Amino acid sequence: MAKILDKFYNIMGLGDEYEEVEERVVKEPEKNNFSAKNTQERPERQIGAPVLSLASERQKKDHKVVVVDPKSFEEAQSIADHLKSKRQVILNLEKSDREMAQRIIDFVSGTTYALNGSMQKVGAHIFVFAPSHVDISGDILAESTLIRPRVWASKG
Repeated sequence: MAKILDKFYNIMGLGDEYEEVEERVVKEPEKNNFSAKNTQERPERQIGAPVLSLASERQKKDHKVVVVDPKSFEEAQSIADHLKSKRQVILNLEKSDREMAQRIIDFVSGTTYALNGSMQKVGAHIFVFAPSHVDISGDILAESTLIRPRVWASKG
């Protein structure tokens, strides 16, 4: 190894100025601060063991959004079931008559309140209902862009 260093120093122009100094490294014995009892209880790590996902199947189901376009009031029960299953619901009432739409909104908003969820109107006839673990933030409809519902306003 000394010859390689000599060649290197000669190429760099350091030549004879280099003195080889031999250093000795003394290893100190390592102190074991752990008791034998603790090391025996610890299981050996398996190499190649499968990595498990931290998200459970239930958590994956929580992130579903259900879009519902109800044709009758009887579908309000299934909407409430989606909310109980911690799924977000987008409710489209554009094709519903005024009376049925109002009954569905009353039923689903009551369910949402009972489940500590939240509700937001995002269109003239479109509502978002979210369970308690989902936060709806922001004002989607500004007062200047609010479209008055034709079906609800014309019948009365």
